Amino acid sequence: MLTITTTAGDLTSLLKLMSLPLAKKDSYIFNPVAPTFNPDNSISLIASDGAITQISTFKNIAISGITEPVKYPIKASKFLSYLDIYNTNDTIQLIYDSNRQEWQILDLSESGTKDDIFIPSITLDDVKTTKDDVPFHRDHNGRPLYKGGTISPNVFASVNASHIHSLFKKADKVGVDPRVFYFDILNNNSISARIGNPTKRDKDRIESLIPAIETRNITSTSSGDILATVSYALGFEEVISNLKDNIDFYVLNQAPLWIEQETPQYKVGYLIAPAVVKS
Repeated sequence: MLTITTTAGDLTSLLKLMSLPLAKKDSYIFNPVAPTFNPDNSISLIASDGAITQISTFKNIAISGITEPVKYPIKASKFLSYLDIYNTNDTIQLIYDSNRQEWQILDLSESGTKDDIFIPSITLDDVKTTKDDVPFHRDHNGRPLYKGGTISPNVFASVNASHIHSLFKKADKVGVDPRVFYFDILNNNSISARIGNPTKRDKDRIESLIPAIETRNITSTSSGDILATVSYALGFEEVISNLKDNIDFYVLNQAPLWIEQETPQYKVGYLIAPAVVKS
């Protein structure tokens, strides 16, 4: 019987990073998911819907009851709808009971009200986006290679997620639709962001200069003021909204974006297709 011991807050963060709740909507990019639970106290997931691919590993989680990696399906939205009844620091156990074909969330608190939740399981056939491998070539760092596996991203930028979060609120003010975000990654540790298409002269737009921790050309030392010009829509807001602190971007000019973050609790990577911009 698979048993996972964690806190309600950590499980909530894990499930959001796996499923990617859609911004402003009660739906998810990856839901349900079928993560692999490993006896080394980690959980891993590869998922792709065509426009977005993720490679995630969650570490330092107490897992028992298994002796080899096993894949179980989870409807993330169902679990997330219940986890808010706990405090984020509450210790809980997530148990998969194969005999009863259900998931159990057991409240391990020693005092007060104890809430135990029982959720019928789904089958692996219900999961369409979880994959056994990624649909692209990778380099020795696990990052994507383009053009048939021959070209790697040539521009790196590191930025605090809070600066990108602020763009989403500005997009609400502008009322931009579709929600496309335009960026110039600059060679002076800054990123120029534009919300609203400048070709639409009858529409509002906001231009922001975001401080970056670092921006550089990976493959050479000679470059102009603009290292790369990129634009992203579906997946960009959903990924960034669920990340905090410093995140790393790896890009090619007008090409997909690889978002990467590693903490003591997890290592996640998301590949996002560029937006198709119509003038």
